[in-house]
Amino acid sequence: MTSCTAPGTHRTYSDYRRGCKHPEAREASRLYYKRRRENRALPNLIPVLGTARRIQALTANGYSAQDIADHTGLAKEQVQRIANQFYPRVRRSVAERVAKTFDQLALVPGDSWMSRARARRNGWPPPLAWGDDIDDPNAAPEGIPGQCVIWGCTNKGDRSGGRCRPCAKAGRTNDVEEVAA
Repeated sequence: MTSCTAPGTHRTYSDYRRGCKHPEAREASRLYYKRRRENRALPNLIPVLGTARRIQALTANGYSAQDIADHTGLAKEQVQRIANQFYPRVRRSVAERVAKTFDQLALVPGDSWMSRARARRNGWPPPLAWGDDIDDPNAAPEGIPGQCVIWGCTNKGDRSGGRCRPCAKAGRTNDVEEVAA
């Protein structure tokens, strides 16, 4: 029986507890209680750093807090608080939703120039600057302040809107089509 009257995503043990008999919810419930019996339960709260970096990178890519909130199902204010690391920890489910959204939107430029400007003012690097180390607290992005933010450029010094002078003169941008070429 896969029909469900419980609200939710059909993938958590909480959904199963509320009456959802969907196979994913049943499996999540089984794993939750098994790990709990074996004292291997995953912590419900995790450090905010990786989640904040993902939201900051999406902001640098041109997505507003409202855009990110629409994709993740979070409130706009919650997205803003996470980005500014107002909370020391976030729920694992929130972090997973933000990570999924990040994976979907990292290579798709957003259309908010105000978000890009905010990210530039705050020194937030774009998604590709992080590589695979976005959750590592000791990791530093490739696009650090004082370095050109154009992917693949290693020039340092004066910046014009985040770009070094040679990149600004050449009109180079981080458009996906240009980077792929």
